[in-house]
Amino acid sequence: MSRDSIVGLRSIRVWSPDTCGCSIHLVGTEGEEGWIPDTYCTTSEAQVVHGQYRKDNPDANPRPQPNCILCPAHDHLGEGIELYTQIKKENTDKNLAWTRVEATISNADPDNFKWEFDSNRKLTVSYPGYNPVL
Repeated sequence: MSRDSIVGLRSIRVWSPDTCGCSIHLVGTEGEEGWIPDTYCTTSEAQVVHGQYRKDNPDANPRPQPNCILCPAHDHLGEGIELYTQIKKENTDKNLAWTRVEATISNADPDNFKWEFDSNRKLTVSYPGYNPVL
């Protein structure tokens, strides 16, 4: 999707993954299965999208979009594709690890699933009775 086509999309939502302290804007559309993110956008792009959405939907929330927040582990990336790619990968990796636990251990309890990223953003997970190979 080209960056120029962002304005034509329906709405933006702020996404804060549980793997870090970042909050970024995702642009998406309503689909049969609910809201589906299509791409990310920067704070300035979010403001343009929100303005267009408000123009098309006068009853929509009038508050402007908040600024993106970059956590200390990701602030060197700045807003853009590198940030989006990295935090999406980290969140996906963590979610995939949990999926593997669930597939291996019947009645797996998410409260026992522990995970963390080291200073190099390498994921380590643990679950009683499970030895993952990541």
